[in-house]
Amino acid sequence: MTDCNSVNKTQQELTKAAHIKPGSTGVIMIPAPVCTIEVYAERTGQQLGVVRGHVERGYVPTVKHGKYRLVNLAALAVECMESSSSDQH
Repeated sequence: MTDCNSVNKTQQELTKAAHIKPGSTGVIMIPAPVCTIEVYAERTGQQLGVVRGHVERGYVPTVKHGKYRLVNLAALAVECMESSSSDQH
């Protein structure tokens, strides 16, 4: 499985990439569709306990892979694109 640590993009670049103008076609490139909760916390600059709380409350989409719970980056990207599109209407 690919590790999110191999990505050299900043949170700001990823956030900017998710804001696509309504009616336009956009592509968001992510290195892997999932990453560990620890890596997600590090990449987004949040404390691990905060991210775990968000996961428990369902604020951050996750997927169960064997005994591991992973952040679903693909679902999060779609959610951001939909939110960005509806915020601009």
